[in-house]
Amino acid sequence: MRVFNFFLICLFSLPLSAKEWMLDLHISSGYNNNVFLQDDLNQSIDDNGTNITEDIQSEFLIDTSYKILSFQNSDVKFMLAYELEYLKDNDISSALIDFAIPFSYYLKQTRFRLTPSVARYSSQGEKILSYKGIGFDITRKINWFRLGGFYNYQISDALNENYDAYEGISHDFHLQLEKLSYSQRIAYKIGYFKQDYIETLDGDESHMGYYASASFTAKLKRWEINLNAKIKQRNYVIDPLDNVNRRDMLVTSSIMPSYRISPSTKLFYTIRFSKNISNQNSETDNMNYTQWLNEIGISLSF
Repeated sequence: MRVFNFFLICLFSLPLSAKEWMLDLHISSGYNNNVFLQDDLNQSIDDNGTNITEDIQSEFLIDTSYKILSFQNSDVKFMLAYELEYLKDNDISSALIDFAIPFSYYLKQTRFRLTPSVARYSSQGEKILSYKGIGFDITRKINWFRLGGFYNYQISDALNENYDAYEGISHDFHLQLEKLSYSQRIAYKIGYFKQDYIETLDGDESHMGYYASASFTAKLKRWEINLNAKIKQRNYVIDPLDNVNRRDMLVTSSIMPSYRISPSTKLFYTIRFSKNISNQNSETDNMNYTQWLNEIGISLSF
């Protein structure tokens, strides 16, 4: 709650202007059949009945941006996002707050952007992880197309000793191609990532890999439909105890129809399917799982 109050103080302390300020609010709730990503053979309640695989998942997201400075060929924005997730039957809540200040420079149809950011993740009101990052991207517009290259560097620090295994450094680089029109958007993305975690007594979860995704959005009067598909390949460091090189492939797809009931408000329904295919599939340590998420929500834009 203190994080959320701080968010509101930052938001309403800005000298708001309708032209320079944007705010998006999303509220959704639905059924998740595998909230803890358990393997397909062990989706159940644990011995003490606390971790319930199937649950009602609710999400609240507020995302705002404000243009602090604006010049002929450049601008500076302040971006703030707060995301809250709650699992009803497990009675577990988690929150992520993210601050970013993008600096953009425009040269004809090309944008150069540098984005420093900080974030903090908490669970059950307890601070868990903090993040510091810097991103850089170049995007060029060519008629109906936009081509961009993006790089992000991030440092994660544990704020709780139980999460020391998540301390480390991550790199992400991807190329993106978009085709835009009045009623459609098609986007393709290919990327490389590397996650270096510190080694703990529980092992080393460091990994690297590649991903590719495609998305399609179409609008017809008040209706809109969004389709997404993504494949992500992860190769983990070799475990010195059993000399196994874990390899995972995560496949996700989703469909989200929505209906706009006013210029600033729309209702949406999301179906998302995820399947992780891993060579780590022993009876005691199986990383293969599937997950279905069905949720309904409302989105407001100002």
